[in-house]
Amino acid sequence: MIMNIDLHSHFFPIEALRNPGKYENRAPRIVLDQGKLSVTSQIGMRAGLGAGAYDPAARIKALDEMKIDLQAISPSPILLFY
Repeated sequence: MIMNIDLHSHFFPIEALRNPGKYENRAPRIVLDQGKLSVTSQIGMRAGLGAGAYDPAARIKALDEMKIDLQAISPSPILLFY
């Protein structure tokens, strides 16, 4: 069986980012407006991210449409607030 595997993708867990706790002063700022996500941190900005970037159900739907069987996801460097 042949599988299509995507080994490089990022996901933005907005629920985790909304509650950074004691790290609020260093955490990325998120804005979700009309289904588009913008993330700003000390190292840059990503804007206009669609639902597949932050919504698991939308991500799975997009993967199915692209015929991707498995995807490895990691945090975007913009989310790493040292």
